[in-house]
Amino acid sequence: MDTIRDPLLILDGELRVLSANHAFYGAFHVTAQETENQLLTALGEGKWDIPELVTL
Repeated sequence: MDTIRDPLLILDGELRVLSANHAFYGAFHVTAQETENQLLTALGEGKWDIPELVTL
């Protein structure tokens, strides 16, 4: 996954972050500890809390 240059998240069915690549951590200035096992909607102080994402 870390060979992919674009930011990438792997999510479960509840939109919980299972893993992310180094490009994601660098682009969004976060760490694995801040990201993994968190709901997507909780990341970035709510910046990802977009109702349309839940329906995808």
